[in-house]
Amino acid sequence: MASVFLKHDRYYARWKDAAGHWQKTVTACQSRKEAQRFAEDLERKAERQARGLEGIPEDLPRLTFSELLDWWWREYGSKRRGYDLGFLKKRLLPSLGRLPLASVTLARLEGTLQSHADELSPKSLNHLRAHLHRMFALAIRRGQWTGANPASGVERRKVPRRIYETLRAEEVPLLLARLAPTWRPLFATAIWTGMRKGELLGLLKSDVDLQEGTITICRSYDSDTTKGGHADVIPIAEPLKPFLREALLASRSVLVFPAADGSMRAKDTPLQGCSTASPRPSRSGERLRPRLPPLQGKREAARRTPRRCGQAALFHLRHEALASAGAPADPLP
Repeated sequence: MASVFLKHDRYYARWKDAAGHWQKTVTACQSRKEAQRFAEDLERKAERQARGLEGIPEDLPRLTFSELLDWWWREYGSKRRGYDLGFLKKRLLPSLGRLPLASVTLARLEGTLQSHADELSPKSLNHLRAHLHRMFALAIRRGQWTGANPASGVERRKVPRRIYETLRAEEVPLLLARLAPTWRPLFATAIWTGMRKGELLGLLKSDVDLQEGTITICRSYDSDTTKGGHADVIPIAEPLKPFLREALLASRSVLVFPAADGSMRAKDTPLQGCSTASPRPSRSGERLRPRLPPLQGKREAARRTPRRCGQAALFHLRHEALASAGAPADPLP
């Protein structure tokens, strides 16, 4: 008969498996009663396996969630750009790390995500859910886990849609005029192409063809692919060509926008302090929030407000700027 015992302030479940051997495992249960129910569930599952009603995972590694996370990071996560192992460990391991995978249920995953609801946005919670789902999906595919994917039943949080006031096309000259000369070509390229920060800092001279009027976007930082995992060839708008020509002549490196010593700029290169006026602090290094020059009149006052210029905003700004210049623009994403 299934039983429980307390050891080092944690409840352990003890039961007989399908072969009649005694097994034990640590639980995350907070009370003896809850641990007893969990042990009885394991016993019923073993009985179903013994009667042939459920498969027996004979060669299944007995992983804890922490071991699953380490396995996933070693095999997959470390090879993907933008994944932060420290963030995942901080948010998931305190409540799930020591649990065997059989104890990582839908209810526990939901509880873990909800415990961070006051600290993380709905979008960040959805990212956590996606990571969990992918971990278990890959574990199932590789034979590390034979049960169902517990993250499948976790509902996605509703992400509120927000409308940001972004830089307008007529404000582009004002913005570029306020930038330090060293940064002006980089910002102009960001505005006229919609390229990401990593794509800009990883751009090679060989990727720019002023004669043909094209830029090949095929890398991000020192990675041989972009965040989207594909390469693109985009046209160079006429107003951008002087800025690119200036950057190509000034660079003593194979990079278009190198650091002073010719090396690639670091990923954490701050872009908020690039204007000649003091910028407002921003939570994201990917967003540019320079202050515009002083303008006259109440109707102009709103235009002095720092505006977001993130990736989506750059696409819209590029489209608007190309249209105002009479140049053809590709469809908005």
